[in-house]
Amino acid sequence: MESEFIDFEVSGKVPGDFQAYLRFSRLNAYQACMLMQRPPPYPELLMLQHLSEFGAIPATVKTTIKSDSAPIVTVITISPRTRGVLPIF
Repeated sequence: MESEFIDFEVSGKVPGDFQAYLRFSRLNAYQACMLMQRPPPYPELLMLQHLSEFGAIPATVKTTIKSDSAPIVTVITISPRTRGVLPIF
């Protein structure tokens, strides 16, 4: 999935309760912005929307934040033992 500022790429599937994963991740995104006094969690919510279309807990999430100087790339690997929340941007 691609946007003007952020690109998301998900691959692989990890077994688990996908709906619980989405609910927990959505609540975590809002909680993080309230507790850390950050802007609304639009990147996280965009990623969760993409994941709901993907239909499973991803094994790998690659995020690219576009910038004028150089892109910022993060790769998160999720395993059955460590699955949980999405990264906080």
